[in-house]
Amino acid sequence: MPCKVPPAIMETVCAVGEKKTKMTWNRVLILGFLAGAYVAFGGFLAVIAAAGDPWPRELPGLQKLVFGAVFPVGLMLVVIGGAELFTGNCMLPTVACLNNRGSWKGLVRNWTGSYMGNFMGGIFVAYFLGIGTGLLLKDPWMSYIAEIAQAKCKLSFTQAFLRGVGCNWLVCLAIWLALGSDNIIGKVFAIQFPIMAFVTLGFEHSVANMFFIPAGMFITNKITWGMFLFNNLLPVTLGNIVGGAFFVGMLYYYLYGKKKRRWPLSIALVGVGKSGRVLLNNLTFEKNGFHIQIGFDVNPNKIGRRIAGVKVYHPYRMPKIIRKQKIHIGMITAPAEAAQESADLLVISGIKGILNFSCTRVIVPSYVKLKNVDFTSQLEIIPNYIVNNRHFQLSTEN
Repeated sequence: MPCKVPPAIMETVCAVGEKKTKMTWNRVLILGFLAGAYVAFGGFLAVIAAAGDPWPRELPGLQKLVFGAVFPVGLMLVVIGGAELFTGNCMLPTVACLNNRGSWKGLVRNWTGSYMGNFMGGIFVAYFLGIGTGLLLKDPWMSYIAEIAQAKCKLSFTQAFLRGVGCNWLVCLAIWLALGSDNIIGKVFAIQFPIMAFVTLGFEHSVANMFFIPAGMFITNKITWGMFLFNNLLPVTLGNIVGGAFFVGMLYYYLYGKKKRRWPLSIALVGVGKSGRVLLNNLTFEKNGFHIQIGFDVNPNKIGRRIAGVKVYHPYRMPKIIRKQKIHIGMITAPAEAAQESADLLVISGIKGILNFSCTRVIVPSYVKLKNVDFTSQLEIIPNYIVNNRHFQLSTEN
């Protein structure tokens, strides 16, 4: 199945982000715990797979590549299984709020709940499944996780912040790409490579560090809680927010979000008879960002007049007027015998999309999007339902 184009991904991101801003506190917290645990599983697997010797000294990046290649399983569990990951939520609810699809209060609740839940999930896996099972208490894994934790806490504030930016830029790109696919295989491939890239490059993920650094702290006394929270977690978290909310969320919102669209979208109506008048008086068009700007009709009593506030012209003036007013959508409500000629004139005028309400089908070139609205075929659905549904009974009033 083909993947969605960026504007369609934007719509999906908005829908997902909107749901996240409306989640209750306890639901976000529990799903946050699961996400923290899932990412910790990915980190745990990476440590087990990449630790130890021998590694070719002439290929120092090979160990990092192996580490990065298995780590993405954590985000796959989050995205496909369903959980609340703070780093991904830096982008999703942000986009929804910018598009007026979610509340900023809901965003704060989501960020706070998911962050706390992630923290608990990461430490749970580190202590009970890493240390408690003894799997991280023997070499080469014990020395490897301790080395990782100490190295993370020795970064300067600027280094940790910038690595956090790079990390969540790629993480949120992985989520953006995964939402562009409607099947599991597509989501797996969308997640695998951006996550492998950020891990191999050595960027910093705040939620992953909720596993790596506590696991190292439980092994060595060279790391304190203060070092963990202020030397690493604080700057990395801030960097993750910038990487996800700005470099993915805000920039894609600027490119494909609601404010970038040219609202309202102007429409040319061909045929200002009874059906045309119904459409002219349809207020839902305006509410949904559509505006019938001009009308065309052959009736001399209508040409030159304004009907429902719309100026009516003769159809043969269509190419000049439509091009001048830069209209790209046409609607046909003309009689059946005039429908095809109306469609031809709209195509010549440069119209890119046509909605045909006439009682006959029209033909247009393949580069023009056409939707024939057949009221008769739609109406037949109801009697077919009545005939085929044995339990259906007509209600009567005395």
